[in-house]
Amino acid sequence: MNVERIRSVMHPVAGDSGDYDALLEMIGDATIVCIGEASHGTHEFSRERAKITQRLIEEKGFNTVAVEADWPDAYRVNRYVRAMSEDADATEALEGFKASITSATRRSRTATRRRWESGRPARTKWSIS
Repeated sequence: MNVERIRSVMHPVAGDSGDYDALLEMIGDATIVCIGEASHGTHEFSRERAKITQRLIEEKGFNTVAVEADWPDAYRVNRYVRAMSEDADATEALEGFKASITSATRRSRTATRRRWESGRPARTKWSIS
């Protein structure tokens, strides 16, 4: 693949609301989207993945997010975001995670997802990596 071909399919990410418009257009009516990564746990990737995920949920109607995580820890967070746990806050719900992502990133994702879950049908599933 040459540089010209790469440039023809690149889309800059500038930190504004339209950064992923082209990606959402490419996704179209797909019902499954896989978001891979080569850099487990970097703050920048986690932040951008969260933006893409939020748009998939809000604009494309996705209702399931499956991620790589240990089952007991992910299930605890899932119960928290659905207001079905005894955990007082996102920090407590995330205690089992020893992953490389930062605590602030995990708390932010979990708090955001809990807001998304408000009013959603009970069949919606979610876990965190």
